[in-house]
Amino acid sequence: MSKILVTGGAGFIGKHLCERLLEKDHKVKCLDNFYRFEEEKISDLKSEEDFELVEADIRDKEKIEPHFNDVDHVVHLAAQSDVVGSLENKDFSFETNVEGTWNVLRCSEENDVDRFVFASSREVYGDTDGKIAEKQDFDPKNYYGASKVSGELYLDQFEEYSELETYALRLANVYGPGDKDRVIPIFLERALKGEKLELYGGDQVLDFVWIEDVVEAFTSILENGFEDRKVNLGSGKGTSVEELAYKIKEVTDSNSEIVEEEERGFDTKAFISKNGLMEQLVDEITDLETGLKKMLESERA
Repeated sequence: MSKILVTGGAGFIGKHLCERLLEKDHKVKCLDNFYRFEEEKISDLKSEEDFELVEADIRDKEKIEPHFNDVDHVVHLAAQSDVVGSLENKDFSFETNVEGTWNVLRCSEENDVDRFVFASSREVYGDTDGKIAEKQDFDPKNYYGASKVSGELYLDQFEEYSELETYALRLANVYGPGDKDRVIPIFLERALKGEKLELYGGDQVLDFVWIEDVVEAFTSILENGFEDRKVNLGSGKGTSVEELAYKIKEVTDSNSEIVEEEERGFDTKAFISKNGLMEQLVDEITDLETGLKKMLESERA
């Protein structure tokens, strides 16, 4: 049993991870500023004996540092976590994703944390062709991707010059219950209401990965470590956004109209993960149809 601090633990991925870690008898400290997800989203965990909730902002190193002094491992999820947000508020994105990551790394180093697991992104690669393995060069095409590249480069330096064991897990398009403001939850909500599903260009091909698979990979590394320090977390299958819209219409039995809008220049047009490393971390990767049905069941519950 370890004590694990999860920054951004009240968010979509964070809450699922906190729940899994508690199920596995770890002590969990959730640190969040509730910028995107309200405290109520994680209120059901407050009664857990091994759960501690801390309201703090990773941009304030002095305030967060005391919460690292009794921690074995850190999962760093806290971020300005989407491409559009990084364009709309560039300063906040930099302060959170670059300076905030630096603060969390420094606090971890100063308090002798063992493992540091960083939620990076497929956005570090930019536009790609074919299945992408971890050795692919960085080529981000937006501020969000650039901020994640910065975080990874700092991880490399801490790995080299400190005792901190660091991992960068490059997330594809994670989906599951509790998410919001991304393509799958948006399409599901609109399809259930019979509203139009908007495609920006229509030819994006993305890798959609189920939340429970992502949480399993994080948990495996926290508990066991891993030889490779950079790991893509995806399904290994590409789905066009147009195909996704039709799949969601099918599972929801919706009559929503699919409408193609003008392409947005900041969107990454293609990414499919090459999954050799992830397959070593999870028992079985969930296919998109199964995941969508599970998510729909959760939304209707």
